[in-house]
Amino acid sequence: MLLAWFDEMQKQSEIVGDLFEIGVHHGRSSVFLASMLNVDAEKLGVCDLFGRQSENVSGSGSGSRTVFEANIAPHLVRGARIDVHASASSELRADDIGTRQRIFHIDGGHTAEETLSDLRLAESASLENGIVVLDDAINSVWPGVAEGLFRYLRESQAMRPIAIGFNKLVLADGRHADRFREQLADTDARDAYGLGYPWHLKELDVGGVPTTIFYVPTYVATGPLARLAHRLHR
Repeated sequence: MLLAWFDEMQKQSEIVGDLFEIGVHHGRSSVFLASMLNVDAEKLGVCDLFGRQSENVSGSGSGSRTVFEANIAPHLVRGARIDVHASASSELRADDIGTRQRIFHIDGGHTAEETLSDLRLAESASLENGIVVLDDAINSVWPGVAEGLFRYLRESQAMRPIAIGFNKLVLADGRHADRFREQLADTDARDAYGLGYPWHLKELDVGGVPTTIFYVPTYVATGPLARLAHRLHR
């Protein structure tokens, strides 16, 4: 729902651009991204090793092109365009995928080097007012992703963190970060997307940049039965 909310923010601002995903697996998030397309002006691009799993050094997925294509086909609106890159994302350049990505979802290789490479590609291929969404950014199971993220933040000032939650980190061009943060503070919009109670918000620095954090407080998550009943009712 957080990603859908960003999609609506962009559409309300009449931002038109393509969508891209690194790390497809069986296509669940690709189906979701495809549903956001303006089929007359946008396309979805995806990249996965698929049959080259011997190159999957981090073991972070095992995508199947056959399963992916079977899963996404029923959900593609007539006329929707999809480009499939069956390769390592490190083999791609911005010219290969286009430089008008408004949403760039990264869920590929989980080593520091792979993450850093994917973030560099996302930066070079994204619209000025696009967003980059990094999966497993702060996840103890995949420490390489966090290492790659902070290496990227040290080397580049282009894309800055704006929100983190639900195992995703959202980055945006520094020139537009404050505008996105202001929209995240809209309580009514958060509630409309199911991101109100029990989710709470706070702002802390990530890589030295103020970032909106979605979280469930411990007292809500582990409280007594009455509090649980109240949360379920809400």
